[in-house]
Formats: sequence, structure tokens, C-alpha cells
Amino acid sequence: MPEIKKFHSKEEILSYIKNIFKYHNVIIIHGSAAKNKLKKYGDIDIEVYSQKLKKPYYEIVFQNKKVILLSVYFYKFKEGKKTKVPKDIRIIKGVYNNQLKAKSTKESYDSKENLKRQCQLVVDFAFKHFRSKNDIYLKYIQKRIK
Repeated sequence: MPEIKKFHSKEEILSYIKNIFKYHNVIIIHGSAAKNKLKKYGDIDIEVYSQKLKKPYYEIVFQNKKVILLSVYFYKFKEGKKTKVPKDIRIIKGVYNNQLKAKSTKESYDSKENLKRQCQLVVDFAFKHFRSKNDIYLKYIQKRIK
């Protein structure tokens, strides 16, 4: 069984992510993990833009005693004009341009994107339940798996 990697800080985790995907054009962190501290049972949503598309990549790591899920999705890189980075995004490699539209800002998904999003939401809601002990998140999970 593979060893679960342990880190002391969020910055160490981001360096690890940057190192894994160093041969890709742009690496973006979006959502609450982009700017805020990581929570126990937190997740880091990562978009990797490159010439070669890959299947989504997931890994569980520890930051001290916090369990963190890394969710990585790959998208086709397109050259574009450098533009302002949206508030909920952090660039850990490369330059943000007008051709990179963070998938989290899309209002609609095609069927393949929707399936990925629903799977991601199940994990996200499970982690929220673990953090808060609020059973409402179990109902949200049930809605997506039935």
C-alpha cells in the first residue's frame, strides 16, 4: 500500500504539487484553499493546463494531523493575453491568461464535466460532514449517489 505523504504546511503541499506537474504550462488552485488556511478534511482543487490531457488525479495527504484531498483536473492549454487573476484563484506555476477559464467559474457543465463535478461534490460533502458533524451534508451526498 502506498505511503500517505506528510507535510508541515500548506506551502509544502503546494511545492509538492508544483513539482509533480512541473512539466505542464499552468497550475491553478481555486476555491477556498487558494487563499485560506486548510481545514481538517479539507481539499485542494487544482487545475493543470497543458498540451497533453490526462485523467483526473487524486491523492490524500496529511498537513500535520489534517487529512487533505488533492483533486487535480487537466485541461488543454491555450496561449492568450495575460489578464488579472480572479479572487478565488492562486497561480502556483505559469501565467494566467484570458484563455484559461477556471472550470469552477462555469455555470453549466457538459455531461462529462457534470459527472466529474458530482463525484467531486460527494467527496467535498463527505469532508464537510467530517469537519462539522452536520448531517445535512449526508443528505447532499445521498442526493448525488441515488
